[in-house]
Order: sequence, then structure tokens, then C-alpha cells
Amino acid sequence: MTTDIYKKTILNSLPRILSNCDRNKYSSSFGCFDRNFWHYKIIDIPSARLQEGVLTLALLYLDSENSFFQKDYVKKLIEGGLNFWLKIQGKEGSFNEWYPHEKSFVATAFSSYAVSETLILLSDMETKKEIIAGLKKAGDWLLGRRDNQALNQNAGALAALYNIFLLTGEEKYEKECQKLVEFFKKNQNEEGWFPEYGGADIGYLSLTLDYMAKYYLKSKNRNVLPILEKGLDFLSNFIHPDGSAGGIYGSRSTSYIIPSGIEILANFSSLARMMSSVLQESIKNNCITHPEMMDDRYLIQNGYNYMEASLQFKQRSSFNEEAAGNLPSFSFNDKHFPRAGFWIKSNPAFYCIINYKKGGAVYCYDRLKKSNIYNSGILLRRGEKSYSSSWISEQNKIIFSQDNKNILIKGRLQEAVGHRPTTFRFVVLRILLGLGQFIPYFTVFMKSALRNFLISRKTASSFYFERSFHIDNNMLIKDRFPAGVFDKGYIGGIFEPAYTPSSRYFNNDFVNSPGKLMTEKELIRGEAEYSLRGF
Repeated sequence: MTTDIYKKTILNSLPRILSNCDRNKYSSSFGCFDRNFWHYKIIDIPSARLQEGVLTLALLYLDSENSFFQKDYVKKLIEGGLNFWLKIQGKEGSFNEWYPHEKSFVATAFSSYAVSETLILLSDMETKKEIIAGLKKAGDWLLGRRDNQALNQNAGALAALYNIFLLTGEEKYEKECQKLVEFFKKNQNEEGWFPEYGGADIGYLSLTLDYMAKYYLKSKNRNVLPILEKGLDFLSNFIHPDGSAGGIYGSRSTSYIIPSGIEILANFSSLARMMSSVLQESIKNNCITHPEMMDDRYLIQNGYNYMEASLQFKQRSSFNEEAAGNLPSFSFNDKHFPRAGFWIKSNPAFYCIINYKKGGAVYCYDRLKKSNIYNSGILLRRGEKSYSSSWISEQNKIIFSQDNKNILIKGRLQEAVGHRPTTFRFVVLRILLGLGQFIPYFTVFMKSALRNFLISRKTASSFYFERSFHIDNNMLIKDRFPAGVFDKGYIGGIFEPAYTPSSRYFNNDFVNSPGKLMTEKELIRGEAEYSLRGF
């Protein structure tokens, strides 16, 4: 049996997906994909997002090139998954992802897409009528809601609502989709990206484009095309010469590319076809983060995107030849995206991406050694507190040299707070979340507070930092910070002080970018100087 790399990736991971599903048809949690809930019993609510596994199974059930093709056993698992999704729906139509009474926008949007798409593919499910009723409740709950901090979640709602329109014929869902398109048009930065917690992020941009492309594929709403094309053009700059993508310079540090949207766009975009070709080689060579490298949660949430990409590629490859040309990282043209804070320097020696709004977090591909080097910035320790330069900040002062070979970044170190759960915190959180049953909008307040606590909050210190770059045939980085103040320090390497669930996956770049401890002299002097090739 021959198969493409997208499908192969999911088939290799299929035992993990199925091991997370409760396959006991007499169990009260039959069809639940959250193993921590039904098997380990270490959490008190299942994540609705994990029910997205039903769509991966549906796509495999309809695919003649695998052993799951039209097997009754598989269809029963799909029906069990759909029914369990309905069982855990809140009375107002929303779903939980992490906490009881959470009323999660992202869980409601993305799980509703997966469930509705499954019903569109398998229209003869026994409980179709009941599932559609649940989808209508979810769709009604999504109407008028927006997430302004993480725009990718709105794209999930867009695709879900259009599917609900197709299943019900109710025009209110289609009209909401048109409003969402206008929302994306208004909120897309002129450079092509969408805000993700204050900046541009590569993985989440690919996710946003993916669900918008799914919407376009069905609606043929041409107002979406300029948005998709502008986003794709920006995204193409951040597929690196070795096929890796994103990482520490993005606002959320993600290092993956969701492929199905690119495969949809490849039907009419030569740039998308180039990206598709590079991306498939990257997955094959393990150069980019993909589902086999992810934990169970993100494998299940992203698995169907790879199956959808496989389907799109198979349909396209029969009549479309590959596009000629190279992606931006293969050229020697410098680029500057001031809104995002990305400064790209490209020459025969390097391809470098610096995010000066993130304290000078930098990725560099050494074309001669054919290796990636990441440098997050500086991490300093004083007593029990840690401080980092690697945070998104609009307050950083940036100075470019006239010849564009030097950049100086001045800013404030942020306190890096590593929150860990304790029994006391856990109990208090559960009590507070329980109040959401009785107090209107309390869960919205709690969700916002938790986001601020874990993700958005930045604690600017009184300590300054300066980071300067000189780029020619080498890259020289100089860091300055208060002299004689810190006990320990770490330079470079890959560290991600800001919390993002879908980041911090291991790859071999950690080995190539080890960073180093500061010497006592460097800490006393408050200066460190080194060359990236020195690593």
C-alpha cells in the first residue's frame, strides 16, 4: 500500500489515538477520547476538544487505502464519540476544555467543527437528529462571540458555523459567517498576520488560514481570498531553508505548520504549492513539529487536519504540476515587518529572523553548516526570582544602523514566573469555578483572570537590558544588563518563559542550540559577547 506523508503520519500515530478512546460499548464514557478521564481517572471533567478524534476516524473510515475502510467497528466508535460529545455539552450549548463550568469558546468552536464535519461525511449516523440539535445549541452560543486575543479561535467558529448552516439550512449561521469574515478583514494586520496575544505567531497563523480555507472551499465566498493570500504571503517567509518553521521568535513560540489549508490553497496558488512541497519533505525528514512528535492531546486535535491535507493533496496531484521557484528563505533578500517586529537578514552565509519586539529572540540558519541555531535571549536569576528578555513588548526601543547591518534593542527584563498547581490553589479554583453555575458571566471573568495569570500578564522589572546584533558573514550578539546584580545567568538556547499549550515540543534544534551559562566575570561586568557560529 502506498500513501502520502500526511496520511502516513496519522497511520503511524493511530494506535495512540485509539488508545485514548474508551472502546467499551457498555461504558458510560464509551467514545470518550480523554484517557485521563475515563481510564486514569485523574481529572474530573473530559476535554471536549479531544472529541475531535471522531473526525480522524471518519476520514479513515471513508479512505479505501487503509484497514479501517468501512469497518462497522470503526463506525460504532465514531457514533460513540459523537454521542459522548453531546453528553458533555452544557445546557446553554457550550463545552469545557480545562475546567468545570468553563464555557470555553475554543472548545465549543473547534469540537463543533469536527462533529459537524463528521456528520456531513457520514450522513447516515443513527443519532444524527440529536447531534444536529446539539450543534444548533453550540452554534447559537457562538453567535456574536469573538476572541480578540487569539484570533485562530474565531476561524474555528467560522468553519463550524458554516457547517451548521449546511446541516440545518438556517440562514442565521451563514450570516454570522459573513460577519466573521468582516471581523478577520478588520483585524488582519497590513503585513498579513493576525494577533496572537499581542504579536504574530507562525503556527497559529497557519491554523487560522487553515479553517478559513475550509470555509472558502465550501462557501466560495471570494471576500475571503484576499485575506488568505495576504496571510499566506506572510507565512511563506517563516518556512526556514531546512524546512523547519516558526519557533521562539513567534509571539506564542509554536514550531508547526497546519497543512490542510495550504493544500486547499494550492489548488489556485503557486506559492501554496511550493510551500506544500517543502512541508511534505520537512515532515518526512522530521525537520518540523508534526503529530508524531506531539503529546496525545495535540495529536488528537491536529490529526484530522493531516487527513484532510492528504485528501486535498491526492485530489490536486492528479491534475496540478508542482510550482516552480523558491520560497523567500532560499533567496538573499532582506525583509522587514515592522508591525510584527520581524527583521529578516539573508545572505550566502545565514538566514536570520530577529523579533525585536520579543527582546531580540532570534532564529538563524547557517547555510554552510546546514544547521539551525536558536537564541531566546538572556535568562537571569536573582535570589528566588528569574528575569528574561524574551517577552513581547511594544515598549522596546529599536535603533537600526544606516547600513542595516546592526540593530540595538533596549528594554526592561520581565519577571519569569513559573506557576505550578498546589492542592490549595486547585481546591480554591474548583470552588470559584463552581460559582459559575449561579452567577451570570462569572465564568467569563474567571477565564479572563486565568488567561492573564498564565499567559498575558507581564511583570516588567526595574532592570534594563540591551541586546545588539551585527550581521555580516557572521552574527555577533552583545548583551548588556545591570552589573553585579544577578547570581546566575544563561545566554541563548531555547527557553520559552511565556505559557503556550502547543509549544515546547522537543526537536534536534535543542541539541544545536544549547546556550551556555554566564561566567562570574560576565555577571559582575553585566556584559556578554559571542558569535552564533561560536556555538
